[in-house]
Amino acid sequence: MSDTEKPKSWQERRQSIKHKWVVPFVYAEWLCERVSYLLERWAFLLIEAAAKMKIPSFPMWITPSQVRIVPVSEQFVETAVGVAERLRSRKVRAEVDDRNETVSNRVRLAEKDWIPYILVYGQKERETFTVFGRLL
Repeated sequence: MSDTEKPKSWQERRQSIKHKWVVPFVYAEWLCERVSYLLERWAFLLIEAAAKMKIPSFPMWITPSQVRIVPVSEQFVETAVGVAERLRSRKVRAEVDDRNETVSNRVRLAEKDWIPYILVYGQKERETFTVFGRLL
């Protein structure tokens, strides 16, 4: 096929086929096109529905990072990493945000990243063995 020719549709290719054993391959190509279209459409609908929410978020099972742990200061980072490791061992996708920014800014950035659970970890949480969480 030259650069100026228009590619044939699957119907035209099916009519031009001389061997009957090739026909299932044409139908397989058609089926793959339809399945990929359906998956693309489903993903678009999921993103569109999430964006229309007051606070946008994906369902828990589809988010790249399910939990973000925000330590209050540098002295709590090591313990926050330990909490993240415990969550990862239980098949929860968790990450620790130990950037040198304010806690409120890190929480706001986690909201913008559509993280469903944001855990803030500090001295009070260390003493009571609890974690303050925020569910989006």
